[in-house]
Amino acid sequence: MSFAMTIKSLTLLLCIAIIVGACSTPEKPKNQQDIGTAFGKSKTVTYPAPPVPFETPMYLQVGQFVRYGITDKDGKKSIASYSVIGHDGDVWVLESYSLTSGNESWTQLKVAGLDKAMVSRSSDDINIITARTRNNNDAPTEIDGVVLSITKGIYKDALSHWTLKPTPIGKDDVITVPAGTFAGTMKGTTIMQMFGSSLSATGFYHPDVPISGLVKSTSSNGVEMSLLDFGTSGAKASF
Repeated sequence: MSFAMTIKSLTLLLCIAIIVGACSTPEKPKNQQDIGTAFGKSKTVTYPAPPVPFETPMYLQVGQFVRYGITDKDGKKSIASYSVIGHDGDVWVLESYSLTSGNESWTQLKVAGLDKAMVSRSSDDINIITARTRNNNDAPTEIDGVVLSITKGIYKDALSHWTLKPTPIGKDDVITVPAGTFAGTMKGTTIMQMFGSSLSATGFYHPDVPISGLVKSTSSNGVEMSLLDFGTSGAKASF
């Protein structure tokens, strides 16, 4: 078997494993309870309108985090969070977290070129150095070698949340989400490339929110994201 055929086979097996895992995971009462609790919390704080409309998010710093509540077109809810847990020179360590009714997972990425990508607003400038994952109570898994070379594109697509530049289509909207009320948000559109297809979204952005500035969004596939919580410090590695 040629090296090219081996790569194609591994990629196919990886995709099958992801799909089967997602489809075969039974719902867990604790996960459903935790999701409901997260969605049920709300803050009464109001963040004032910025002096100028949102253009780019604040500079990255270790400790920043955002947590979103996600509702799909069928009304199923889940949680997604992103945090900055390490920094050394040009290298950042980022962590993402996902909680669904049947699964809890973490991904830690050590990446170079993120500072450049935050300016160019292109994930093409990012280089994935290492990746670690953990699912539920399993031991962490190091992803390297051939598997990392295969999945780098997927991880880069996932990091587009950090680098997308919204196209402004409005301003001065007041948006209320569980994390609070944000005055003077910028309304903008984005287009994300995932698995070879495009996904558009309309979102509201505010400079007080770290990482991407996103407060709330609705995607062309019917998925809604609302900011549940955020902070500019305090985030630490989960494993």
